[in-house]
Amino acid sequence: MITRLATLAVVLVNSRFAMGDTLGYLRTTPFATELTIAKPRGSARVVVARTQSEWRTAWKRAGGRGDAKSIDFDRQMVVGVVNGRRDDRVIYRIQLDDAANPKVLEVHLGFGNAPTWSGSTHEATGAHFVVTPRSALPIHFVMDQMVDGRMFGSTNSGEGVESKDVATVAAAPVKTTDAAALREDAERAVVGSLSRVERDQLLVGPMGRPLKRVPHGWTKLDVVRADDRWTIRYDELTFRVDAITGRVTRE
Repeated sequence: MITRLATLAVVLVNSRFAMGDTLGYLRTTPFATELTIAKPRGSARVVVARTQSEWRTAWKRAGGRGDAKSIDFDRQMVVGVVNGRRDDRVIYRIQLDDAANPKVLEVHLGFGNAPTWSGSTHEATGAHFVVTPRSALPIHFVMDQMVDGRMFGSTNSGEGVESKDVATVAAAPVKTTDAAALREDAERAVVGSLSRVERDQLLVGPMGRPLKRVPHGWTKLDVVRADDRWTIRYDELTFRVDAITGRVTRE
C-alpha cells in the first residue's frame, strides 16, 4: 500500500508540498456547498458564521460580490479561511475531535491543489468558505503539514500529519429539545451504537496502524443533515439518525 501511495504522491505533488514517500494529507471530506473569493479584502483570518447576519457580514467584509448566499442556519453553519497576500490555505477536512466525547469541531486546512488520501484539495484561492452541518462546539482550525510516511507515528497529531494551531472560535450553545439537533449529538449516538468489532475495525488506519479515535483523520467520513435526520458514513458503514429522537438505524 505504501508503495502505491508513494507513487501517487510523486505523480500528483511537486516538491513544494511533500517528500516522495509522503502519504499526503488526511482524507478529504465532501462539501455540498463551497464559496470562494479570488482576491479578498482585509487581513488573514478564519470565519465561523452561525447566523445569516454573521454570514452576511463575513461575506461583505471579505469583499464578496452580491448578496451572501442564503443558508439554512437552523441545520447548517459556515466556516471559512481568508488568506493574506502570501497565504495558501484551503479547507479540506472537517471532523469532530472524538465522536464518543466531542469537545471541538476540527477544521483542517492545507495547501491548495495538494494530494490527499482521497483526491486533491480545493484549488488555491484567496478565501474559501464551506457550508457544514451545525455544531455548538468550539471550532478549532489547524493547518496540516505533510511529512515523510516513515514519521507517521511520531507526528504531533499521531495520524501522519503535523497540525499547527491556527485559531479556535468559541462555542455557541443552542437551546433545543431535539436529541440530535447538532452534529456532535448525532455522531455520539452513532459511535454509541457500534459493536466492539466495528469500533476496532474503524480504529485501523493506513498500513494497519491502530489509531485512537473514531473517526480518525483517515476515516472515510461524510456527515449530511436533512430536514429531520442525519446520514453519517464511517468507512463502509452508513447510519441514519433521527434528529428529534436520536434513534440510530443502519442502511
